[in-house]
Amino acid sequence: MKPKDIIIFPTDTVYGMGAKLYDKKGLNYIYQIKKRPLNKSIVVLCSSLQQAKKLVQFSPQNLKLALHFWPGPLTFVLPTTSKYFSKTKEKTLGVRIPNHPLTLEILKKNGPLKTTSVNQSNHPPLNDYQTIFNIYHNKVALIYKNYHPILKISSTIVDLTTFQPVILRQGTITQEEISSQILKSLLPSKNCKLCA
Repeated sequence: MKPKDIIIFPTDTVYGMGAKLYDKKGLNYIYQIKKRPLNKSIVVLCSSLQQAKKLVQFSPQNLKLALHFWPGPLTFVLPTTSKYFSKTKEKTLGVRIPNHPLTLEILKKNGPLKTTSVNQSNHPPLNDYQTIFNIYHNKVALIYKNYHPILKISSTIVDLTTFQPVILRQGTITQEEISSQILKSLLPSKNCKLCA
């Protein structure tokens, strides 16, 4: 992906519009074509936990949650690392690892991408390739076709930076599922090789 280029690609939830992590002009362009308020942040998609750990800080409990729900349709808002903060001045960041082979391939090749749904702000996400192509083919660098099932529902977003986790957006994963795993995450781990 060339610097400052915007791409549209399918994920496991909805089609996404993405820019390189530190591409300020690209991000501003996304806000412009979506007519998205500048105070609404954009989440980051990662291909692996290793990518995510470079951007946000995981407590032991939050790491257990990530290992349970990722890859999948749940976005965690977490405190940023000092390195990411020094470049962006963002104290918190929403991150997710999607469960879609093409998305993961794109993220492995290009690194984490700031990604938002393909639509005008406050309108339903677009998920039909031909509709998206007709609207955006002359506005972005590349639009990928989808050959895998997608939920067509945006991910659940949960803020883990507060004392009590807060659901910021409801998707397919419910508050009950998250609360259940939070309780389990407080228990001692047994032979968790990934947590070592």
